[in-house]
Amino acid sequence: MTHPKDHKDHEIQKKLAFLNQLLERNPELKNQYDEFMIEASTSLPDGMDTQSFIEEEAAFVKELLENVDLDDPDWDLFNPPHDRYIPEYEAWEHVAEAMIAEQFEALAQNIKDFFSDAKFQKGLLSLVGAYDACRHVEIHDPNQIFYDHEEILLSKLHDLQTSIIDQLDRTVIPDYQIFCFIEGLFHHYENHHESVLRFFEPLVLTLIREKSHARFIVNLVREKNIQAAHMPRIATEMYRLSGDRELWIKTAETLIHQDIEVARNLLEEYRKSAYDDFIRTSKQVWLADRYRNELADFIFENIRPDTSPEFYKEVLLWLTSQYSTPHPTRLSRYRMLRKIFTPEEKEQFLEKQKTDHLFYAEMLRIENRLAELLQFVRENIDSFEFHGMIHTILETHPEESFEILRDKILLTLEKERGRNVYRCVVGWLLLIRNLPGMKKRSKELADQLFHWKPRLPALRDELKQAGFVN
Repeated sequence: MTHPKDHKDHEIQKKLAFLNQLLERNPELKNQYDEFMIEASTSLPDGMDTQSFIEEEAAFVKELLENVDLDDPDWDLFNPPHDRYIPEYEAWEHVAEAMIAEQFEALAQNIKDFFSDAKFQKGLLSLVGAYDACRHVEIHDPNQIFYDHEEILLSKLHDLQTSIIDQLDRTVIPDYQIFCFIEGLFHHYENHHESVLRFFEPLVLTLIREKSHARFIVNLVREKNIQAAHMPRIATEMYRLSGDRELWIKTAETLIHQDIEVARNLLEEYRKSAYDDFIRTSKQVWLADRYRNELADFIFENIRPDTSPEFYKEVLLWLTSQYSTPHPTRLSRYRMLRKIFTPEEKEQFLEKQKTDHLFYAEMLRIENRLAELLQFVRENIDSFEFHGMIHTILETHPEESFEILRDKILLTLEKERGRNVYRCVVGWLLLIRNLPGMKKRSKELADQLFHWKPRLPALRDELKQAGFVN
């Protein structure tokens, strides 16, 4: 009989054998393992001069980018986004972007080479050098294809950073390399420009994986007296991840207007732990009007209407008024809102929404103001929202719906032509055919359209496909 300990030892040996083969057959993975096993201090274990390295990489990337001559476009790189006509200036933009993208591929390969050798700190510091290059490069662009070179380049660099972050999520990086990069980045911030920290916040946050990482940053920030406003996400997350909840909350309170993720994380914390603080902070964010579009739903879903009725009503009113909100959601919110409206408030709200034809029609239907609804649809037969509006009266006013749809069809054919127009016309005919007792009248109207003068072959084809004509 095998002893359990012997079985366990056997399993461990099998795992070790597997891992050894895996390392031997994957040189990049073996490089990661070798670097991970290095015993080193937590400052700069290899004595690397990070600032000189960043400057060298900045010069390398600057040279790459200045190889792009937008006065001499490489049309071999032109890959049209579609087969329709493209204006010349737009074609030039596509080629120019492709030429810049080609240089960024070279930068990405340079970073990949560092990563393959498990020199992650060098690959990451190369990104910092690229940031400097993007801000100071001078690209030959006499035709001014791009209004703002820096914006274009930093956008490309942001995309590269995102790609690298995805890769790092599956990578084991030794602590000393993480510390080397962070210290190099923070030192660069001290001697250059404050925006560099804000740009690389997502990358730093990806690297903070342990409490020791967060504590290292906390000590570095204190040592260098770095302003929290220059890195709001790092300034809050370093305390949260280090376990100092009190300092995290205190710092986040001062930065809620600086960054949406800081505001969101603080609101989420208060939602779970302190309702009064949640409402207080939500009102601050709301009044500042910085992140309403992004946070309004979250705030509303967590307001207790019996405890905070005025704020609940204010947020609900704002949400219901937003054109960008999906139509069904707006209607469901209006049903909630009408229950807490005074009669005067309801009338004022309805009046303000009158130019939003479909939403206004739906609200009239909810209020059972059918005569007003019918008149409103008639008056707005040319509305872009006609198709949705007509559905609000089909069941309650079949006869009037027929008359409105007939008029809409005839008016449309008097003014417009084209296959898409005819499909809309046939769609309205189908609505008539589905009305109670209207099959005969829909057929008669279809016959009238089939024999329209002048003849409309495409319309006839659509009528046949819909089964109106044999």
